[in-house]
Amino acid sequence: MFKKPKEYLLKHFNLDTDTFAFLAQSKDYLSTGVALKLLGLISIPIFTFLLAPKDYGTLAIFSSTVSILIIFLAISIKGGIYRRFFEKKQDFPEFLGSNLILLGILCIVSLAIAYFFGQLFSSFFNISPKLFFIAVFASIFSVIFNIYAIILQAKKLSKQYSKLTVCQSILLLIFSVIGIYLFKEKGYLGVIYAIVLVGVIFSVYSVLKFVKLIKFTFKKEYLKYSLLFGLPLLPHALGSYVLTFFDRIIIGQLTNMTEVGLYSFAYNIGMIMTMFISYSTMAWSPIFLENITNKSFEKIDNLAKKYVKVICILALTLILFVKDLLLILTTKQYHTALDIIPIIILGYIFFFLYTLYVGYAEYQKKTWIISINTLIAAGVNIFLNYMLIPIYGYTIAAYTTLIGYALLFMLNYLTARYLLKERVIRLTYTLGSVLILSLMTIGYLIIAPMINNLVILLIIKFILLGLMILILFRKPREYLILFIRNIIYHKPSLK
Repeated sequence: MFKKPKEYLLKHFNLDTDTFAFLAQSKDYLSTGVALKLLGLISIPIFTFLLAPKDYGTLAIFSSTVSILIIFLAISIKGGIYRRFFEKKQDFPEFLGSNLILLGILCIVSLAIAYFFGQLFSSFFNISPKLFFIAVFASIFSVIFNIYAIILQAKKLSKQYSKLTVCQSILLLIFSVIGIYLFKEKGYLGVIYAIVLVGVIFSVYSVLKFVKLIKFTFKKEYLKYSLLFGLPLLPHALGSYVLTFFDRIIIGQLTNMTEVGLYSFAYNIGMIMTMFISYSTMAWSPIFLENITNKSFEKIDNLAKKYVKVICILALTLILFVKDLLLILTTKQYHTALDIIPIIILGYIFFFLYTLYVGYAEYQKKTWIISINTLIAAGVNIFLNYMLIPIYGYTIAAYTTLIGYALLFMLNYLTARYLLKERVIRLTYTLGSVLILSLMTIGYLIIAPMINNLVILLIIKFILLGLMILILFRKPREYLILFIRNIIYHKPSLK
């Protein structure tokens, strides 16, 4: 039994090979994500103790600047590289070499623009020209490593990917703490320089690895492939940036860095949810591509159904317990931001649903549809933020982000089903679990303020979590669905 765990699990737990492969890959990615977020949790009391909300806000704006620069530098060529790996492996080294030459040219152009027009861009992002120039370097190093990481993902080398990313985060935390102490009153500068230093180390490592993988050629057909795949995704990437980061810049423009810091703190906690989403998506994507190519729609449905249940249970666990942990780990000046964390987590649930349906447009290479949908959702988000933040303050940005992600999910579902005519994952497999999660969350948010006894509140939390697990994974859920269907359609009950 213990000598062949794969065969045992396939036989005794009724797992098909795709589900087992998904779980095996997800295990590595999720364990990596857990390790990274544990490091993040360790850093929270350190950063909140050593950095004031104003400095935390400046650091958040710097990170947001780096994120948007990465989008323009990569021109979404990462997606083209990932897709090419699955199509024509024999010429992949030449293809990768051509794309890296293009990336080098873009890096030189970006540095020139930063040198001559840095003042203009820095005033928009509300940071100094010096920090903007440093952000350009940080983004270059990040893109180099990210391209190597996407190759590891395509090759399903999840263990190697995990070791690298965990090592990167450990070094970043160590160097950041050292940097904060070295710069004292401007501790955020210490973190920024730590980001650059770690970026240098891992980009150099990636370049050394690329030497073994690539052949430097410059063929227009390879660049055309990447650009045709990637350029239509540029608006999508910008829209995703708006939904994820731009609210912080708007808060900085309309209020102050202290509110940026408070919102960023809450958002970073809520982004723990992205750990489960992004790392399991790395395992989901290649399996999804293989099954949709083979027209194995039922396999996709069954895997997605299990996938959504697990993600929703993890989300409810965070919503119920993360605030208690943060009350202990953080200083009081950050506690006012804790109440919006459940809303941020729910927003990321809709982002997760979006990742399930966006793959259909990517499969058909109609990435312009993804871009249009993302731009619509981003436009709505920007409009709501500029209208509501001056009235309700930074907390409303959590609700506008939730609306934006919900709209993004629905747009991609509708286009995949009705415009692309794909046989998509059934909504009953996705929205059913999300509805239960939403009801549990609303119930908790109503009940929690009424309970002063911590022991009783803790018991209620475990009851809610256990009830959700029971509903999602036990027979009562099936009988409830049958009962509702019988009422609606007036069919006789099934024995």
